[in-house]
Amino acid sequence: MAIGGAPKLVNIDGRAFRCTGGSDFKRTQGGFKKEHSPNGDGLTVTTKLVPVEWKFEGIELIIDGENGDKEFLDQVRDSPRDVPINVLMPDDTLSIATGTIVGDFSDSSQSSSAAVTFSGGGKYTT
Repeated sequence: MAIGGAPKLVNIDGRAFRCTGGSDFKRTQGGFKKEHSPNGDGLTVTTKLVPVEWKFEGIELIIDGENGDKEFLDQVRDSPRDVPINVLMPDDTLSIATGTIVGDFSDSSQSSSAAVTFSGGGKYTT
């Protein structure tokens, strides 16, 4: 039986963040994808393996302003180094990766949360 839903917890470089209950996010495993290029004969193709980054897109983290959460996330995003990122899924499996925060994010004062996207090279493991 498949269990869907929002992640329970995200650990970023040793710091734990709770997630909002109703958030939906997208996962890309990473690794490689195949691309085909037609050959000159029009009947055959050449297959190329193209690297694809892993990605957790749009995870909504609870932001505690008194705890300096937004400043921590800014530091991770602005740093050139990759960090450990672990996501506890609704079925209690753990997705483990090394990467960083990519793109912009803004925190919501109404919900005390921010939708964050993580990405890195290789694959995440479960």
